Amino acid sequence: MISVKPSEKDIILKLKKSDEKSLTILYEKYSRRVFSLAIYILKDKAWSEDVVQEIFLHLWDNRESINEEKDIWLLLYIITKQKSLTKLRSMMRYEIHKQHHWNLINESCSSVEEEIAFNDLKSNLEKALNKLTPTQKEVFNLSRFEGLSHQEIAAKLSISPNTVKNHMVAALKSLRVYLQENQFLGIVIFLGCEFIFDLI
Repeated sequence: MISVKPSEKDIILKLKKSDEKSLTILYEKYSRRVFSLAIYILKDKAWSEDVVQEIFLHLWDNRESINEEKDIWLLLYIITKQKSLTKLRSMMRYEIHKQHHWNLINESCSSVEEEIAFNDLKSNLEKALNKLTPTQKEVFNLSRFEGLSHQEIAAKLSISPNTVKNHMVAALKSLRVYLQENQFLGIVIFLGCEFIFDLI
């Protein structure tokens, strides 16, 4: 067992009593190390920054179960590694599922016009998705391209179903605005891709 400095032990004890300042102290001390580990695994700055926020939210939500006698960095290291690997697998699955969906839609195109419209939609939807926050994009991908329910996404990402819904609503609003501004909503309907905007 790795012992911790008494001052840090006191910080953890205060954290367990819902002291937000203690969480801030731990964030300032360990967030860079969490980010370094996340980016080593994910090789993506935005996703890694998202992991940092998730880790300390997880720490706060589970504060009462923290063992103040153990090294807090060891706990953060384990959680960061787990969440980063889960996110990495999700990103890889997303690419596979996304390509599968696009292939199905592309195969249904019965004319040159439809194929051109499909390629334009695909390109612009990718641009629109890249404007979302990492969490919004992940929630959208899990919902639309992996077919998960809000409950399943919540369990997978360790967030509440209501938070999933909020991310989904924000993502859909952003996508609608982008595609409407670029005059692609008509193409969505033309190609029968309305599933993109259906709320679960």
